[in-house]
Amino acid sequence: KFNDTKVRGLTHLKLLVVETRPGVEVDMTIFRRGESRVLSVEIGALPSDGYMALMRNWGGEEETDGGTVLQGVAVSNLTPQLREQFGIKQNMNGALITEVDADSKAHAEGLRAGHVILQIEHKTVSDAQDVIDIARGIKGDSILLHVWTRKGARFMVVPVN
Repeated sequence: KFNDTKVRGLTHLKLLVVETRPGVEVDMTIFRRGESRVLSVEIGALPSDGYMALMRNWGGEEETDGGTVLQGVAVSNLTPQLREQFGIKQNMNGALITEVDADSKAHAEGLRAGHVILQIEHKTVSDAQDVIDIARGIKGDSILLHVWTRKGARFMVVPVN
């Protein structure tokens, strides 16, 4: 278990950890030699270079900064390996968010690694390049994103940087 959530497998555990802010303390139930134990652990921040190595191991393509409008957000194309690792269905198109700077406005609004950008300002996003192309044309104080999360798709308004 991860807090009160039953973990369905390694991929599910990774998603739960990714969606938890660094510094938060969680209770994890582990099983060793047929016995369960509860451990209290603090979620740490993965350094940028460590995250890049992790993404390479997961089959991620070269990451792209989301452009000036989405500063602090790195996106990648959805590969079969990333779809499997993050539990993303094959028929879903978009750009996978692979990293969100903890000090960014996007992070403050709830954007997290593991989310998939489906639309920006009602324009369909098919891949990481679409995020850059669409974001470059945005003018104004905020940007409307349609994002898939493990809990379902939702709209988010993120202040521009």
